[in-house]
Amino acid sequence: MPPTLPQHTSTPRFTAWRGISRLGSILGWACIAATSAITVIWLTIYLVIVPRIGEFRPTLETKLSESLGVPLRIGAISARLQGIMPTFEMHQVGLLDQQGRQALLLRTVTASLSPQSLFHLGFDQLVIEQPELSIHRNRDGHIFVAGLDIERAADT
Repeated sequence: MPPTLPQHTSTPRFTAWRGISRLGSILGWACIAATSAITVIWLTIYLVIVPRIGEFRPTLETKLSESLGVPLRIGAISARLQGIMPTFEMHQVGLLDQQGRQALLLRTVTASLSPQSLFHLGFDQLVIEQPELSIHRNRDGHIFVAGLDIERAADT
């Protein structure tokens, strides 16, 4: 009787190659998914946010006012592309005090994005030009800086 080879046995070497192949496939799909996500984010910024940034001004004012705890007004906002990433410019950004007076004026605020900043949900660069700060003391002796009561801020 001639010698026969065992059928359907897998050697450790064959099993290892199959595992490496599966890992390569998983990594390939993960790269495709990450590239797709980055592309969707970039297209959203490029096609939706940049051309319509002026329409988002009231929403930005509301969110920033809630975040800062004082009313904030933005005179104008614009966006432009520098390379593949956008830069946003806000003009006449004013923080108001409790009486509705301008306590802080930022004539120009420029915010630049980069691929790294998108991963951290922040800005690559934030430039504030020509700030004007209001400081005053009320009749009760409380000192206000940019519309914020310094004594209250120290207590919190």
